Amino acid sequence: MYPLFETVCIKNGVIQNVEWHQKRYETSYEKLFLKLPTDRLLTDIFIPDKFLNGLCKLRIFYNENNSKIEFEKYVSKKIKTLKLVNADDLEYELKYSDRKKLNSLLSQKGNYDEVLIVKKGKITDTSYANIVFTDERKWFTPASPLLKGTCRARLLKEKKIEAIDISIKDLARFKGFNLINAMNDLDKNNFTQIENIF
Repeated sequence: MYPLFETVCIKNGVIQNVEWHQKRYETSYEKLFLKLPTDRLLTDIFIPDKFLNGLCKLRIFYNENNSKIEFEKYVSKKIKTLKLVNADDLEYELKYSDRKKLNSLLSQKGNYDEVLIVKKGKITDTSYANIVFTDERKWFTPASPLLKGTCRARLLKEKKIEAIDISIKDLARFKGFNLINAMNDLDKNNFTQIENIF
């Protein structure tokens, strides 16, 4: 019913990164429905009182003509270990509501916290976030992610990260990694050791 969705961060009652979500909304809408939307994604959003403090996650599910919204308090996931999984045929270039294939990959994580998806030999994303790597001088992100996240797009524009091809064998070049998405910005002062990718 609602094939696409956006996940948006609300911090102390303020919607974050509006322009980047609008850009992806327009791109996704045009790709799926073959025309540009006539509305703005985040106009006239009423935030209930209980979500005005701290971090809140807003999900907007939409189709060509309608949308629905959900709010929830955000609790950060503690991701320390990643399991490499292969998915050469996986396509997720739009933020589809149907996440069956991603959830199927996630079921392969075993005792690890999350999966890191490899497509045709190249590192892409985890099941819910883009990934960035550091050599302790600069930060890099895979040039061919499954999904071009809004946080990733902003960090690239701000030149805080650089997009490069990264294969499994390239991982040894890096000291560590972070996961980034609408709810998790880049923390340059902390990273998880690269040895935690298995």
